[in-house]
Amino acid sequence: LVAACAAALGGAPTHVSFRGDDGRPATLLSNGAYPAGGTLLIGPTSTLADVGLSSGTVVDVQLAGPKPSAKKPAPPRGGGGKKKKRRRGDDDDEEADADEEAAASAEARRLLGPDRARAVLDGGAKKDEDVEGVAAAFINANDAPEGLSGAAAAMWTTAQGAGRADAAAAGRVRVRPNGWRLTVAWRSSAKAKKETEETVRKFSTEESVKVVCAILHRQAGSRRRKLSGDKPSTRLLTPPSVATRCPALFWSLYADSRTDPSDEAAPGDVAFALDHVTTLAMEKYEADVKAMQAAEETA
Repeated sequence: LVAACAAALGGAPTHVSFRGDDGRPATLLSNGAYPAGGTLLIGPTSTLADVGLSSGTVVDVQLAGPKPSAKKPAPPRGGGGKKKKRRRGDDDDEEADADEEAAASAEARRLLGPDRARAVLDGGAKKDEDVEGVAAAFINANDAPEGLSGAAAAMWTTAQGAGRADAAAAGRVRVRPNGWRLTVAWRSSAKAKKETEETVRKFSTEESVKVVCAILHRQAGSRRRKLSGDKPSTRLLTPPSVATRCPALFWSLYADSRTDPSDEAAPGDVAFALDHVTTLAMEKYEADVKAMQAAEETA
């Protein structure tokens, strides 16, 4: 489908998303997910409904922009009487970028509302927030307001999450411990002149395991489903998803996996750290379920 869109539009796709009739993001279920009814196995005969889409779903395909054309040669000196316009300098570029970013962030906060703005834009966790609150904010991160304004806010936060994930994968990140927090500066691309700076809560490895375990409990659903042995879906526990839904957890995993913690520019590996934490969290989840089953048997 994406290849057909790219061929029809004559460009290379850089981002693909799906939206329902109400403009809200539609999450694509992956092979091996655990929706109601059992394990999802995708094959040649799978329908749109099997993966969470419908015939009314809007496919949003963003294409790479055209390459800038070659610069025209400058006119000979003294040839014309027109005044030359002052070239915009780097300082002007950075000032404009900062103004645009501040305006976009303010608008996103207004559209998202205070609770989701705090969860998504402010790092996903306050100092005294328990793991249940962090997990709830993580699961509900895509509950945007209805209509186009909510869709625009959701697209903005998704783009921010993608920027974090790309920066972390390429090592364009500087991390500085700041008490119980982390101050993180990252560049969305190699050509970006301005860094995005975020200050987020720092989770220890043990706290990260507890947060992910709480997420698994919420993904598993009801107590009845847990007791029946259904395993929770881990489809939301990917670096891009975590970067969007809980920057505090994302940057904590990055900081913990750096090759040299004393060097603020040392690269980290979020995918490796997340896989390790998810494995430990799943073990804790299974132990919790066994304890619940034992309690049921003795009741």
